[in-house]
Amino acid sequence: MFGYMTPNDATEGIWTSGQDYSRGSALDGVTPEFAKWYASHDSGPRYKWTIVTEYLLLNDKPPFKAGDILNMEDGPQAQAYQGKWRAVGAELDNNFFCPNNFPVLRYADILLLHSEVTNELGAADYTGLNAIRERGFTYFVRVVPR
Repeated sequence: MFGYMTPNDATEGIWTSGQDYSRGSALDGVTPEFAKWYASHDSGPRYKWTIVTEYLLLNDKPPFKAGDILNMEDGPQAQAYQGKWRAVGAELDNNFFCPNNFPVLRYADILLLHSEVTNELGAADYTGLNAIRERGFTYFVRVVPR
């Protein structure tokens, strides 16, 4: 999955230790609307690690030149990307393999698991489920136009 979530440009210092293997296929970018919404709700270290909004371009990509910093505001060729599969300092064999392949357990997964377990035990506590619903509803109402 690593290559799907990285730019199709050679980058440095974000996904790898500067090798050309940072060049992916850019198939799964992050929309600027979501990146802005996320930043307005959680601009701390979690946001900065999860969403990459700018990166250093190592090769020319007209109209941009090598050495330019592309920002998600620079157009569709410079969209934001997911940063959770970063492998800074790791040596990669190709752009569709990431050495830090590990299961990701999100806080939302824990809340859902808690609600499911309490329901099965007959003590139904849906506070976690409701928190996730509220967060999803808030995002949907603010970002998706009607």
